[in-house]
Amino acid sequence: MASATSVFDFKPLNKKGEPAPLSAYAG
Repeated sequence: MASATSVFDFKPLNKKGEPAPLSAYAG
């Protein structure tokens, strides 16, 4: 999981194509 964390270190786009904070995916 550590490698995945580094991969998603940036803010991924949500389904709307907007920058989404990692907290939204972390739950």
